[in-house]
This record gives sequence, structure tokens and C-alpha cells, in this order.
Amino acid sequence: MKKFRFRLQRVLDYRKLVKDERKRELLLANHKLRQVQKSLEDLQSAEQANLLQQEQVISAAQVYLKERFAERLQAMIVAQRLALIEAEKLLDQARDAYIEAAKDAQALETLRERKLEEYKQYLLAEDQKFLDELATQKGNTFEGKNHV
Repeated sequence: MKKFRFRLQRVLDYRKLVKDERKRELLLANHKLRQVQKSLEDLQSAEQANLLQQEQVISAAQVYLKERFAERLQAMIVAQRLALIEAEKLLDQARDAYIEAAKDAQALETLRERKLEEYKQYLLAEDQKFLDELATQKGNTFEGKNHV
């Protein structure tokens, strides 16, 4: 008997490869999002620390520098929030792409399993046919000996 061969195996392998690539992209997007979130948290912490330190300001020059620093921190926080929104969009896109690739791969994997089951049923039927044929031949041989 010939071995089971799924005719779409190359397509299945390719879809699994695409799925793995989409998973990698999803992990990278998730990592990027966490980095952006951490950076935003750090900037917000620096802003809070700067506000607390303003109470200790001694000279006008220090007041000016603290205000400039606070303005710069605010601008960086706004930019980081925009980066966070963009990172969330990229994560959503990567997640959608991964889900789609996983569905494609799963559909072919399900088809492969169904075809394998059909092949196993075919083999069982062939074995049963062979055994029936063998029993019939033995029965004919046995009847032939009794008539002599």
C-alpha cells in the first residue's frame, strides 16, 4: 500500500510559515507597545519629580530652567502619547493578520486530518476486502475437498 500523501502539503507548510511570521510580527508589535508605554511612564514620572522640585527653587534662573524643562517634558509626553496610539494600531493590525493566518493554516490542517481519516478508512476497507476474499477462497478450497 502506498503511504498517505496530502496533495496540499506544500500549501499547508507555506501557510504555517506565514502564521509563524505573523506571530513574530505580533510579538514585536507587543514589545514595541510595552517600550512606548514604559517610556511614557518614565516621562510622566520625570514631570511629577520636576513639579515637586519646583518648591525648592532658589533663583530666577532656576525657575526659568525648570519651566523650560517642564515645557520640554510636556512636548515629549504629547509625542509619546501619539507614539502609543500608533503602536496600539500596529498591534491591532498585527493581531488581525495573525488571526487570519492562523485561520488559513487551521483550515488546511483540518482538511489534511479529514483526508488522513478518509485514507485510514480506505485502508481498513481494503484490508477487509482482502480478508473476505481470502475467506472466500479458503471456503471454496474446503468445499472442494469435501466433495471428493
